[in-house]
Amino acid sequence: MTSTQRLVLKAKKVRAFETLLEGSNHNITNAEAFVLHGYQATLRVHSSSHLSSTYLTDVPANEPADVALHQDDLGGWVLKRFDPLIVRYADHSIHVDANARRMEDILEAIANFNFYLYCSDGAAASLSGKVKIRLNRIEEIQGEHGPVGADLLELEVTTSSRSGVDVREATIMDLDPRYGFTLENHSDVDLFPYLFYFDPSDYSVQVRLLSALHR
Repeated sequence: MTSTQRLVLKAKKVRAFETLLEGSNHNITNAEAFVLHGYQATLRVHSSSHLSSTYLTDVPANEPADVALHQDDLGGWVLKRFDPLIVRYADHSIHVDANARRMEDILEAIANFNFYLYCSDGAAASLSGKVKIRLNRIEEIQGEHGPVGADLLELEVTTSSRSGVDVREATIMDLDPRYGFTLENHSDVDLFPYLFYFDPSDYSVQVRLLSALHR
């Protein structure tokens, strides 16, 4: 006979590569949790070369794709990007000197980069209207630094053609002042804010802020 008990796990401390959980049953010791269902990041590719990966999907030339890949005369690869955000801030085409196996790894990394760039799920939708991110100039007022002026993220809103979600952008021309983000949490959910920097030129992701605050 088997029995099933409901166990609620709450995040106690969130780190870069692990999360400490607190359970409703405090008698549990030496327990491990496994993720049974996760995301599947895929990249739609125009390519005449057969690249085998669960992250890649070959699509015909007449269908939309995220990237196009072909080899040049010297045996290197030319990668053309079609993502609207990528081509806006980086070169449309880049040259990659790699063998076929290494090229598959690179495309898998690009698939993950694009997935997290546009990451939006049900959890975020459930907090819609309860969590707001502001970007303001920072000035010193009466000896203390604080946000002033309009929310710069309210000035320009575009809709991503890839995901259909709203992408808020801020165009900053004056780099002399300091700028800062403010996270307003009006929900009953404890949040663990992170600030990531996505570099479209080399597909790197850097953690610029890892907050130790819960709310």
